[in-house]
Amino acid sequence: MAGEERKERKITEWAPMAGRWDVSTTNPVYLGPQADKQPYAAPFGICISDIRFQGGEAKVTVSFPKATDGGVDPNSSGGILFGFRSLREEYFYAAVGGYGLAYVLARFTPALFVALDGAGSRENLTPEHPYILSARMSGQRIIFAVDNVTVLSSTLETAPLQGRLGMFAWGDKNKVEFREASVTEEPGKVFVIMPFSDYYLNELYVDVIEPTVKRGNNLIAHHAGETLAPGIIIKDVENEISQSKIVIADITECNTNVYYEVGYAHGSKVPTILLVQKDTKLPFDISGYRCIFYENTISGRGKIIDRLQEAITEILG
Repeated sequence: MAGEERKERKITEWAPMAGRWDVSTTNPVYLGPQADKQPYAAPFGICISDIRFQGGEAKVTVSFPKATDGGVDPNSSGGILFGFRSLREEYFYAAVGGYGLAYVLARFTPALFVALDGAGSRENLTPEHPYILSARMSGQRIIFAVDNVTVLSSTLETAPLQGRLGMFAWGDKNKVEFREASVTEEPGKVFVIMPFSDYYLNELYVDVIEPTVKRGNNLIAHHAGETLAPGIIIKDVENEISQSKIVIADITECNTNVYYEVGYAHGSKVPTILLVQKDTKLPFDISGYRCIFYENTISGRGKIIDRLQEAITEILG
């Protein structure tokens, strides 16, 4: 995947899931809350696309009409939504407006909207201005830019679920217009943790892990030795983990670096798959986690590939 050109794709297919929307063109317009049975009795709208987003960059132009006082309605908000599965499951969004702020990163958990990060005052927003929103997502890492200026950069507690990309709006009086939505998709990252020895790098990684990760999952595997310079700084490894969709670690050997990195992945709530050779005695703290035990044989290699694929599929949902 490295060096492969990734093309920007225009989003033209939309399906309203909450609120009233005009989707008669390829540019959806939020018109306000539903007249009845509005989810959670809140004035918000969700319109999802046909994109099942794994990672990359999403863009859209958002504008708000002029309110009666000449500014932007204080309750208006519009932005990009990630990880939508249903109205009752968790999702994230990056938006202009909301919570009295100009820019906000927020999460929905069942029946509750929570601001995770924000900046600026909503009083600085300009009605009818075409705000160009760009949100780049990689694992737990999100970078939110407005009009080509990075306004928020955060590491989420957990990465968004594997779900649809969409548009999010809030408000009960004025419409919110979305135009020129597009996405540049990138494969999700899988960070591989293992000792730097010939067996792990040249056999387990090259012959088993790397091809299994790539096989129909829109994922790409890498390990620290491929991407980081000599004299690896642990902070660089932590950044790699936070930007990964999945972590795969071989804990057969009692390697302190491997254990630290696995602990960091668990603490960061990044889905982690543990590999260990059969008959290895694991430390007490690790033994409670689900592991894929394998035999270092030709037949054992086929079994670990199957089990690893099953674990990846389960994580991706």
